[in-house]
Amino acid sequence: MTAENKVSPRQLRRMLFIEMFGAGALSVPALACYNGQSGGVAVLFYGIFLIIATVVFYILSEKIQEQFSENAKSYTEILPKSIQSIYFIRFAINVVALFYFFGETIQTVYMPKNSFLFILFPAALLLWYTLNTNLQKRARFLELIFPWIFVSYGIAVFLSFVGIETSIQPGTIKEVWRDIFSDTAIQSLRNGYILFVCGSPIEFLLFLKPAPKTKQKTKRSIITAAFGVFFCNVLLIFLAVRTLGKTLTTQSAWPVIKMMQLIRMSGGFLERFDILPAIVWVLCMMAVISGYLYYGKKMLEQLLLKKSKEAILKKATLKKTNAKEPILKETIVTGISILCLLFLACLVEKQPYLWNSYLKYKIFVDVPLALLLPVFVYIAGRKNTKNKKLGKSTETEDKIKKKEPILYLFTILFVLGSSFSLTGCRHLTDIEEKSYVLSLYVDRLSGEENGYAFQVARADLNKMEERDEEIPCQITKIKAKTLKELEEKYLRIIPGEMEWNHIYTIFFSPEMAENKEACIRLLEEWDGGWQKSPNVFLVVSSPSPDKLYKVKNIPKGAAGQEVSLLIKQSKKQQKIKSDLKNDTEKICETPIDYLRHTEQSPEKSVLHQIVIEDGKIVLIDKK
Repeated sequence: MTAENKVSPRQLRRMLFIEMFGAGALSVPALACYNGQSGGVAVLFYGIFLIIATVVFYILSEKIQEQFSENAKSYTEILPKSIQSIYFIRFAINVVALFYFFGETIQTVYMPKNSFLFILFPAALLLWYTLNTNLQKRARFLELIFPWIFVSYGIAVFLSFVGIETSIQPGTIKEVWRDIFSDTAIQSLRNGYILFVCGSPIEFLLFLKPAPKTKQKTKRSIITAAFGVFFCNVLLIFLAVRTLGKTLTTQSAWPVIKMMQLIRMSGGFLERFDILPAIVWVLCMMAVISGYLYYGKKMLEQLLLKKSKEAILKKATLKKTNAKEPILKETIVTGISILCLLFLACLVEKQPYLWNSYLKYKIFVDVPLALLLPVFVYIAGRKNTKNKKLGKSTETEDKIKKKEPILYLFTILFVLGSSFSLTGCRHLTDIEEKSYVLSLYVDRLSGEENGYAFQVARADLNKMEERDEEIPCQITKIKAKTLKELEEKYLRIIPGEMEWNHIYTIFFSPEMAENKEACIRLLEEWDGGWQKSPNVFLVVSSPSPDKLYKVKNIPKGAAGQEVSLLIKQSKKQQKIKSDLKNDTEKICETPIDYLRHTEQSPEKSVLHQIVIEDGKIVLIDKK
């Protein structure tokens, strides 16, 4: 192995950690708590699978490396052609699926108004850079981003621990222990396997094991990386379960983001705390995808462009001269890979059933193959080590030239295919074109069992210049059965995109608050919308909307903001009362609080209640 494909033990440790941690960092709590479990025993099985896989891959890599030590080959180069083909197909499928998952997450949570291609194209450019490099440069790049990943993860975990204290009651050690070991063994085993399957591309160890410059500290680096991945995932699972609960953790594909969205800090220091886990995940996911692409590209080159000794010498001679033809060919191959990736990722977006099929393939085909293929290589190596000769596995330069037109043809086809899938960037909405929702009043719709009567208070931006200190507001009344239907009807009446991020309070009528089923149905839909604030306050309003929005000295649009200030001022006093009552009642402030506590103790869930006294809004506790 050449010096440019050698790494230090520290680089090996950091590369393994980033690649193993990045595949499913945001989703591991949901996988562990699948089917309403607490995730405790599933995490135990996940740790067992991870330890066994690490030991097996380490031993196999050691044995295989010994067989080919005289030629100093890397794992990619010593694979038989049939095994290389299987690896290439597997890696191609995995990279398309992960690239799609990356784009789907970014689009759903952060950029719902942007096209899929607009989100994936910058990432594809970054991947193109990582493909046009060697292992040493790739190791340096991952080593450079490791501190950013570690610091962002540490801040996210710290803020989540702080959020536990304010959002839920942690409970006693006995209760936590009971929750952890309340799962059934079979389901926990299944959850642990799924967690291992979707969260840890441990097979990268096979490619990185021969890479360190010295064997000293190599084993320690691998053990440290595996333990670090396990510890970080367990910490995320624990925080998600204690913050969201088992059911809500499972309902969200990205519970880590939802967990960070619930964090509040005084003074408005940072509103979008979910950016922190996103930073960690984006960097790690790019490393995972680039790993599959990097090793897959090496195998493709060896399958289609396997060079003889003479060809290698000629390439070295050309590099000394000013000839740039080999570099151009490598760039073309890289471009083909990236265009193919973009095209297939956009294809998967339009065919959701392909994603479900991939998950089954991953569980029943991909991971078993990952475990069996190195075993086959080891067995074949033992039989054929003495008979192998380097000349037999090489191809002549004439055969290489015959295959070059095929590559150019593929380039043309994929350029045409990718151009067909181009949709361009969607129109970015100006601030004047948005409709900012300031508060929402919800009542039961008389005469219909599953209907709601909404009153949306929105900012009238057209009149902002006329009033310097006051937020002009307009009230829109809409009848709908769901929030989605509300938004559709709203857009027919009021032009402009609805903006929910500035809403402070959702007001429930007393009749609405008494109907637990209606509240749960509405709040579940609210919680499922990533663009809707998870920190919105829930309040029962005895005054009707007409009276609520006509309180003196409070503009219409500021009623929700006024109530949120009253709630924050009374939080300390409410906490003391809750401790004195020994938690006989739980005041649910946000949708997640309500959903979580109502599932456990529906009769003990209460909301803040407001009345109007002497022309002012007064906050009272509902007994």
